[in-house]
Amino acid sequence: MRARFGILLAMACCLAACVRGPRPPLTPSATSPSPTPLATSASLTGSVVIEGEADANAAGAIVFLEPIPRVAAPEAIDGAQILVRRGRFEPRLLIVQRGQPITWTNLDPIFHGAFSYSSLNAFDLGVYAPNAHRTISLAKAGPVRFHCPIHVDEGGVVFVAPSPHFARAERTAYAIRGVPPGRYWLSAWTDGWVAAAREVTLHAGESAHTDVRMRRERD
Repeated sequence: MRARFGILLAMACCLAACVRGPRPPLTPSATSPSPTPLATSASLTGSVVIEGEADANAAGAIVFLEPIPRVAAPEAIDGAQILVRRGRFEPRLLIVQRGQPITWTNLDPIFHGAFSYSSLNAFDLGVYAPNAHRTISLAKAGPVRFHCPIHVDEGGVVFVAPSPHFARAERTAYAIRGVPPGRYWLSAWTDGWVAAAREVTLHAGESAHTDVRMRRERD
């Protein structure tokens, strides 16, 4: 009798399990906290120091890294824009990477144009009508001063960075984050000032600190 009762009880348990279906697997949050991703990038911070002139202002200086050895410009990269609006270029200072497309768009009801005699990246877009645009890319790193061939007071600068790893200084401090580990040349530029490049090596997960010293740009 007891054996028959045990068999019936086992059959009932099996039937209940089939009705309920299999138990869902435990989620990671129900077992243990999700693992923290490994830090694979580095950051570089520091101060921008102007040599020889205590009153000089380093705010807005572009601090940038160039990989060692130099790498080719990426094949696919989002474009940047310079607008002509109300008789001026916007922005007057644009920072792009090597090879990044730049689209110049005329939003005024009159003709405008753009050209540069830069020794690094000379170009001439000619004159373009209202609502027209031109697209170019610049291959060499450095500042490129441009002007309008019709309106002599219109101009600006495109700074071509050698990599996507750059930052603008706030007062005297800069911070470049999310940098892949490796060797780099560190340098800086702002209108009228340059910095001699110095080599830095960054390791995965590192927060390094290096100051940048700038001097007056020679004509």
